[in-house]
Amino acid sequence: MNVVLELRTHAGLTQALLAKLSGIATTTVSRYETEERSPTLAILARLAAASEFDVVISFVPARNGDGRKPFVFRLAEGAVRHHDQAPVDQTSSSITGSKPVSPSPR
Repeated sequence: MNVVLELRTHAGLTQALLAKLSGIATTTVSRYETEERSPTLAILARLAAASEFDVVISFVPARNGDGRKPFVFRLAEGAVRHHDQAPVDQTSSSITGSKPVSPSPR
């Protein structure tokens, strides 16, 4: 499922209401959901804030055992905050934090 569509449906919003709350045109929200356009991280942060969600991006080393630790960025309406974090649970959803997602195969 598309991330913007999933965010909107989890929040229980219509496209029109999400557009109004985020200050983005309804047609643009529709284009994000149909993948005619791709939102920037800043736009995703606006859509998430309007839906009362946070955007959290986890960076996890591709190879285990190389000494690098995972870290997380939390986007909040244009501001980026860095959070050091213990090992990241790769099965949690970056949108809801509660819906398991299978890691993508390499």
